[in-house]
Amino acid sequence: MDNYEREFKLKEIFWYIIGKWKWLVAGLLIGAVLLGGYTAYKNNKSNQPVSEEELTEDQLKAVDNAIELYKTHINMANRAKDNYILDFNTENVYVEVLQYYINSDYKMDYTDVIGVDYTASIAEAYRSYIGSNEFKNIITGYKMKGIDYRNIGYVIYAGINSRLLTVTVKGVNKADADKLAEAADKAINEYTASIKNIIGEHSITLMTKSETEMYDDSLLGTQNSIKNAEENALNNLEKAIKAFNNKQTKVYEEKIAELEDKEYVEEQEEITKKPLIEKKKIILGAAGGFIFAAAIIFVIYVSGSRLRNREDIKNIFKEGFVKYVVTSDDKLKYSKRLRISSTLGQYEYTGRLIEDACRQKGITEVIAVSSIGMTDENQKIVDKISECIHDIKVVCNTEPIEYCVDTIKNISDCKYVILVETIDKSSVDSLGNIKNLMDNYGVNVLGSVITV
Repeated sequence: MDNYEREFKLKEIFWYIIGKWKWLVAGLLIGAVLLGGYTAYKNNKSNQPVSEEELTEDQLKAVDNAIELYKTHINMANRAKDNYILDFNTENVYVEVLQYYINSDYKMDYTDVIGVDYTASIAEAYRSYIGSNEFKNIITGYKMKGIDYRNIGYVIYAGINSRLLTVTVKGVNKADADKLAEAADKAINEYTASIKNIIGEHSITLMTKSETEMYDDSLLGTQNSIKNAEENALNNLEKAIKAFNNKQTKVYEEKIAELEDKEYVEEQEEITKKPLIEKKKIILGAAGGFIFAAAIIFVIYVSGSRLRNREDIKNIFKEGFVKYVVTSDDKLKYSKRLRISSTLGQYEYTGRLIEDACRQKGITEVIAVSSIGMTDENQKIVDKISECIHDIKVVCNTEPIEYCVDTIKNISDCKYVILVETIDKSSVDSLGNIKNLMDNYGVNVLGSVITV
């Protein structure tokens, strides 16, 4: 069979799909039931409480281990949140250096050694104080953004050289550095007053205060360690949770709810109270089913070989008229979608077309044939059309012409036929075969009547 190119119009495809509305409704209902039912099943399953007794000892131990990992992650996240160290641009760190001179004639009570200067030991006491938690707590008491006693040592530290005590302060900007330097100086003076009764009279004097900007790779390393610690804690937690089964996950979530704040607990309660059947899921399922059904109908339309419109016949039989005939009133709406102008007097009009065509060819007899065999309904149409024709004999052949060689031979005496084909029933492939047979026997198509 020859390959005949078929053209499809979007409007025809649209109306064809709408014409299969029963399929669409079925797809819509099936999609809504399937997704709605699956959602209800999952929600019902997730709402069921799980007891720790349902877990094995190893499973429960894994959950407890995940809880500890969760606490570690939260701790790391809180430390990283608004951390002062992370605010630094290590390429441009503001540094203030405070240099104090310490003077003392202090001598230990248990020695008679004369002339020994113990000022360096006093300076060491100051250096140790600046590294102590007491000093860190005083500095963090000034409520500077993100200052934590665990990382204050990276931005304030001290060194000694004989009678010199050097205090280095780092700030994100000059204002921060000034504020930290002021807090450190105040804490050092308070410490001086508190220890004079312990180690004797001595003096400490701020000799110099210098400011500079610099690159600091030590802060960069600290920043990376803070970020890595938080990331590692989160990765370890995710790995532990990923290995859980559904029951372990449920127990883990319940324990986390107990650890979290009230807002989180209320959120979990809302989740457990979620309705079994969700309206949104039903709508999504219905939409999905509708689209799926429409897609199937579309594929059938474009890939099938059924007769769709008059162009299918025109592409095969280049000559002869092509006329639609509506077979019943209930198909009138569909006929309008095919742009059939009128159903009134359709038999008379079709008869007139056949009569005019026969007179132009000079013939007095024509045979009505069909690729699928003449159905009772189509035979009635041929009879009604025949009643409207004068002086032209229309013979109706009831057998499928494609499979009846004798019929073709009989027709060859007549030379002209009228094809009577039905939308969505007749096959384009069969029509192509008929075209080849008719060409071999010298039979011509006077015209085609397409029944709807």
